[in-house]
Amino acid sequence: MSYWDDKYSEETVVVKILKFLKDLLPRILSYFIYLLHDLLRFLVDTFRGIRR
Repeated sequence: MSYWDDKYSEETVVVKILKFLKDLLPRILSYFIYLLHDLLRFLVDTFRGIRR
């Protein structure tokens, strides 16, 4: 009986973690894309500066 209770509680913890990650993923992705965009702009600016 206690084994099943432990298993159930473990599963709920895993589900909670998965839901948390699922909620967090879009924010992480948007932040990552934002960083990539800034880096790309910086590289383009330096490249233009070198070419001049």
